[in-house]
Amino acid sequence: MTFECKPLQAGVPLPGSPELRALVAAVAAVAAGAEARDRGETSPRQAIDLLRQPRIGTFRLPQPVGAAASLPQLFEFVIDLAEADSNIAHILRNHFFNADRLLRSKYSPIPPLAGAG
Repeated sequence: MTFECKPLQAGVPLPGSPELRALVAAVAAVAAGAEARDRGETSPRQAIDLLRQPRIGTFRLPQPVGAAASLPQLFEFVIDLAEADSNIAHILRNHFFNADRLLRSKYSPIPPLAGAG
């Protein structure tokens, strides 16, 4: 399997940045429909797409691939996200767990973060 690291793009919110806070606020706006999603009336796709556009899945990956967030920064983001919509945070939890697990693997195609491992 080949893995291609795409360089960090403008628009990937860095930890603690106003852009990241704005992203969480946008998800909070989508969270207004959280009860409808809980009842199965709507899909979480819109909220996930809001997070996919700025490549939030790369939040923990090292630069230039991602934002190189520390674990405390990741936890802060996920807690903020969970306050907006806990289901969206749970959807991303497995992604962040597996991304971090890959970073710590001796087989990782991505150079490790400082302090990882």
